[in-house]
Formats: sequence, structure tokens, C-alpha cells
Amino acid sequence: MSYVIGTIYKIYYILDPTIMYIGSTYNILDVRFEKHKTQYNKYLKDNKKEYGIFPYFKELDVENFEIIKIKDYLVYRQDEKDHKHINDYEQLWINKLKCVNKYAAFNPLVKDKRYRAITYAENTLKRRENETPEETIVRKQKQREYNAKR
Repeated sequence: MSYVIGTIYKIYYILDPTIMYIGSTYNILDVRFEKHKTQYNKYLKDNKKEYGIFPYFKELDVENFEIIKIKDYLVYRQDEKDHKHINDYEQLWINKLKCVNKYAAFNPLVKDKRYRAITYAENTLKRRENETPEETIVRKQKQREYNAKR
């Protein structure tokens, strides 16, 4: 192919933007977000290929998440399946931000494209498990108020 524009994006929970997932795409962001939703629905049916954001989609409702562009990069792309160069930039953003990604986009020491990483997501879920009933009520009330405004 040659050089193309790749986009690094963030999917985040509207009421708590610290819950975020970092990804990369060559598509329009709305198209990519719809693909995440489709993958999430498949995951609910067969429990395969879980992205780090899926537990949050389930707990907080996928409709309470939005996608935004972080940055565009001009990258080399050998063919339609080549994501090596955009994955490098994605990994830089994963390293920079505390996100819920379960897999690294790039690691030169591992031959597999993706590998299990220590996740912020797991820590956040554990923190929520230790919430007091009052904290849970307040968090869910904020979520209901936000949904009512939409």
C-alpha cells in the first residue's frame, strides 16, 4: 500500500472519564465504535475475545460510553492487514494513560501480536467490589441522572 492516516482513539465512560480504553483504527471513529459494540454483543453470547472495556460496558451500559480521537498519525501500511506501525503509536498511548486495555498493542519481545498485560481494569473492578452500599447508590444515581438527560 504505502502511507495512510491511522487514528488513535479513546473510548471512555461519560460519568468517569478515567475509565477509558485506547485503540487504533484506519476507519471512521463511529464505524469503529459500532464494531466494538458488535464485538461486545458477540462476547455476551459466546464469551470469546474479551476486550478490557467489556466488563465496564456490562456494568455501566455501553450507551454511557463515547469515542473520541486522540491523535492521527501518518504510518506505513504494507497491506490491509498491516497494523504494525499504528500499533506502535497505540502502545505509546496505552503506556501514557491509565486505561483498561487487557492486551498490549505492541511488544518487541513477544512474537504474538497481543499478550496479557497487568490491567488498570482489574484494579478498578476490585475497587468497585469494595464499594460501600452508599457509594454504589451514589454512583448509580449519577448514572441514572445522566441517562435521563440524554
